[in-house]
Amino acid sequence: MQQIAPPQPARVEEVLRAIIPAIDLLIVGSTIGGVVAKKITTTLPTVFLSVGDPVRIGLVSSLRHPVGNMTGVTFESAEETYGKRLQLLKEILPSLTTVGVLRTLGDANIINAMESLDRAAPVLRVLLRPFDIKTRDDLDTTFAAMKTSGVQALVVVAGGLTYALGRRISELALRYRLPSCHAFTDVVVVGGLISLGPDLVLVVGQAGDYVDKIIRGANPGDLPVQQPARYEMAINLATAKALGLTIPHPPRSIPESATSSRPDRRITHAQPTRPTPPGGGPFSAPYGQGTSRACLAGDLGAVLA
Repeated sequence: MQQIAPPQPARVEEVLRAIIPAIDLLIVGSTIGGVVAKKITTTLPTVFLSVGDPVRIGLVSSLRHPVGNMTGVTFESAEETYGKRLQLLKEILPSLTTVGVLRTLGDANIINAMESLDRAAPVLRVLLRPFDIKTRDDLDTTFAAMKTSGVQALVVVAGGLTYALGRRISELALRYRLPSCHAFTDVVVVGGLISLGPDLVLVVGQAGDYVDKIIRGANPGDLPVQQPARYEMAINLATAKALGLTIPHPPRSIPESATSSRPDRRITHAQPTRPTPPGGGPFSAPYGQGTSRACLAGDLGAVLA
């Protein structure tokens, strides 16, 4: 049984309450979905995927020993990921001093995102200006406010609503000439400038492995919460050109370890480091034409610790 609900807690709860009596195992995506599922049931075996910090938001007792009825795959594998997104913008726009942070009001992901951004901002010498939205209707006035407040670029906090509004956010960012950094490659495909986030296809596969184990008799509380197996970076070169930006390769924050090239793409497999001050580290050759993405393999938590 499959049900899709819009990224609104009340609607997600309505859908889950309708289907839970008829199922033996629940698979739920997004932080909103995980929080609502935890509210509704503490007994139904549940696999979550693409949630924020599952310990902080109360889904599990710990990553290694979830206990209870839930386990799954997180969305972010390290607290520093948002700092890396901020650093990517700084490297693309070295004169950057003021960055807007677009958030969904009440989103549980905001706390981790802001902690990471607040740590990175002084190192990168940028000022953060948060802007909260509740619905799509808030976007036009929010972007106008960003521009009048001196915002030069934008970091979008990942969440159900900002993902669903990705195309519109990208359109407005381009209209107001704000380079934007996202967590989802899909948003870059429809016009966002750059993304750094987990390979969601692999995340689904990781969650699928746990579904299989639970069906075969495993207890969700005994299965450690997994982190994404791979991150990928995507850049929309058409958007960069429209914004008058020259994109270097590879960004300083993503040291190159092995590359493979196609006429329209260059793929870099690498592990990131902590955000570094402006001016540190050499660039390589320019990006080719088309879409460029870098796959960041490995445990970001270990690399960034």
